[in-house]
Amino acid sequence: MFKKILNIFFIISICILFSKDVFAFEFVKLTNNPLSVSYIDNYANQLQANIFKEGDIYKGIFAINKPPETYYSLGYFESTNGVDWQMKKEVLNTGADLSNPSVIKTQTGYLLFLTRYDDNTVYRIYSSTCDFDFNCSSNLSQVIMPNTSNYSEKKGVFAGRPFKQDNRTYLFFGAWGGDGFKIKLAYSDDLVTWQRCQYAFLYGGDGPFPYQENNNLYLFYHKSDSSGIRLAKTSLPLSCDSNFEDQGYQLTRDQSYDQRHMIFPSILNDNGGLKLYYSGLGSDSRWRLNLACTGQACLLPTPTPTPSPTLVPTTTPTLIPTPYALTPIIIIPGFMASWNREAILHNQTVDYSAWKLQNFVKEYDGLINTLKNIGYQENVNLFLFPYDWRQSIEKTTDDFYSYLQTKIWNDDPNQKMNIVGHSLGGLVGRIFAQKNKEKINQIISVGSPHFGAAQFYKPLEAGEIDRANTFLWLAEKIVLILNKSTLESDRVTIANRFPVAKDVFPTFNFLKDTTGNEISINDLSIKNSFLTFYNQTFSEIFPLFTAIFGEKDKNTLAGYIIEPQNGLDQLLGNYPDGKPIESYSDLGDYLILSKSASQDIDSEKFYFDHGEIITKKEAIKKILSLLNINFGDDQIVEGQITRISSSLIFMIKSPATMRVEFENNIYTEDEGIIFIPDAKSGSYSLKVQGTDQGKYEVVVGQISENNDIWESINGEITQSPSSSQIDNYNIPYNNQTAFSIFPPPTLATEVAPTVAATVTLVPTSTPQPTSSTSNSISPSIIASSSNEIPISKESSPAVLGISSSQEELITPTVEVTKQLVVKKEIKKSLNIWDYIWPSVTSLILGGIGYLFRKKILKK
Repeated sequence: MFKKILNIFFIISICILFSKDVFAFEFVKLTNNPLSVSYIDNYANQLQANIFKEGDIYKGIFAINKPPETYYSLGYFESTNGVDWQMKKEVLNTGADLSNPSVIKTQTGYLLFLTRYDDNTVYRIYSSTCDFDFNCSSNLSQVIMPNTSNYSEKKGVFAGRPFKQDNRTYLFFGAWGGDGFKIKLAYSDDLVTWQRCQYAFLYGGDGPFPYQENNNLYLFYHKSDSSGIRLAKTSLPLSCDSNFEDQGYQLTRDQSYDQRHMIFPSILNDNGGLKLYYSGLGSDSRWRLNLACTGQACLLPTPTPTPSPTLVPTTTPTLIPTPYALTPIIIIPGFMASWNREAILHNQTVDYSAWKLQNFVKEYDGLINTLKNIGYQENVNLFLFPYDWRQSIEKTTDDFYSYLQTKIWNDDPNQKMNIVGHSLGGLVGRIFAQKNKEKINQIISVGSPHFGAAQFYKPLEAGEIDRANTFLWLAEKIVLILNKSTLESDRVTIANRFPVAKDVFPTFNFLKDTTGNEISINDLSIKNSFLTFYNQTFSEIFPLFTAIFGEKDKNTLAGYIIEPQNGLDQLLGNYPDGKPIESYSDLGDYLILSKSASQDIDSEKFYFDHGEIITKKEAIKKILSLLNINFGDDQIVEGQITRISSSLIFMIKSPATMRVEFENNIYTEDEGIIFIPDAKSGSYSLKVQGTDQGKYEVVVGQISENNDIWESINGEITQSPSSSQIDNYNIPYNNQTAFSIFPPPTLATEVAPTVAATVTLVPTSTPQPTSSTSNSISPSIIASSSNEIPISKESSPAVLGISSSQEELITPTVEVTKQLVVKKEIKKSLNIWDYIWPSVTSLILGGIGYLFRKKILKK
């Protein structure tokens, strides 16, 4: 009996020892591997391929090579049966090595993720916007940048593969460093700003591909040691804390075409089974596309799986590092850094949590990335507070309290934090600290107007804005442009729509009369009671507070020399405290005076302007030192200054989306706005695509070195489905001197006896393909239901504003011609004074008549 038991035990042991892998899915390699791939344009080789299916067409983005080029580019391929592949077009060839493509569908086409081998030293993940025909922009956007000073990522990041869950997109990606390969996770709510999850997992893994089945998420990936393709599983919903359980190998190297390596799996649920495409490195050292299937997914007969001598896999443990106990840091940005479409474009009331940082604002990237290099993690102990910079500071500090309650205090009510605020953000943080002193560890203000700024005098007294290359000027300008009305003056609009202006009105004497005598702020009709109140107790937080300020020279606006308001100002209610006739300057950062930004005896001064004071390495190092944070010089990253002059701005209000194309670059809207900084001169193509039927308006702002012009284009989406209508507009731009985007009518039109018919912006309802270009006289629907709309003055989109110190010197003849034609044909003036002068003239004449009658009667 004992002998029989020993025999049974021996047999079981042998079975266990030589058993093959346990496969979660039973994949069988296609007998016809490798698959047939045909090329065009002299391309001949492939590396990875991202495969997907739309309708009955199999599609793929391949990393491909064209000898004798030594790098890979990207191409678009199709197949009708999933086996035979034909190249359709080159997608991107930038001269740099591109690889690891993947796509996610958007409203306007696709977002293409890719890896670029920068300087042949480090891998980085970028994205490119593509239309539905895979015409992709060579203007790449950063997605995941490696921390090359981190031992774990010094070789780079790559192979980003997206997974959509509700309104959030997750991105699985690989990382390579001194500890080998591993997989990481990031997420985004707008496909622009990406937040990393804290931990790496699946060490030794690369090329992740997520596949959802029921309530499980399966992650296929290849092993970096060339052993094969494995699988891990987690339960949905996906989060940064998801734990992936190892499901073992799904495919291993056992054929001549994949003998040396198997990489980059793509999974399709097709014909009642799964198709697994992968690239295999054969015994001849060539990469080829291969296919394995489960069930009936393969279109051709499949062989019996070949046993593999690999042992039964065990679950790979996830390494979870213990985070350092770092004091949370909250960064509060300044004017115009935050945005919300509904609030700014439509004046709707939205919750503070709906605001986000503008994607074109790069000033804070240096500080944020520096803190990440040191060990801080976004939404763990590093936060950025976006907010409505138009509203009162009292309201913003209340929102900030709610923000911290949600982000920090719900989990740890006693946690103190460090605050770093730039410009207006520093003032917000300081007022919050005065109201909640017990919650603050340290607060640093950077270039903040603690005693106000003289720039707010003209807007509040008369609705006038002095042009400057600053976010403050742009913020004021956009508020005024978007809310321009004939029913109220610009002064009233600023007061109603920009209440923060009064909170930053100067609390120091800044006006002088024509004899040079200072005028006391106590004698002004506008008084900043807000700052006056909080400045009385400012010193109470000095032990927690430090000011960093910039001091370039004496070219920062300090105030105005004024004269009494004239008769017209009295009638309009402007400049009750005096009209500026000259300005004077003093020490500061070109925006905020030193005496307003520097407080307490331990203030730190730098020879920087208002943007440099938050972006330069020296300033960032000082912030870290003040917060007692240890750092190395190689961890410091410098930010970028956004250049307002010269730039282009597009804002859309309506049932449509827009994009702008220029020199192979595609700019897509983010929350209803496109901002193109440092714009080049040339012809920009604006494309408006319907999302619903109805009228739309696009506000176009041209900011050049010498002037800025704001105009409005009005159109209508009439086609069904609405997405089939794309209206095209040609926007000419000169970055030295901006001109109207509407071509000026000629005098010949003025003297013609017959008034020409007004050209409408409404496209024809029935598609009529034509070869017309943007120079055509009347709008027509060109190929693929895209409307090329000529912008003409008769179309009457409103000119919203022109500002320039040399306005009268710019094309005076054109201005006269516009006036003549406008009066005769559209009977709508483009100059606001044409609305004001009749009323003003009537008032003046009435006043003169009244005084004259009074004098006569008195006699």
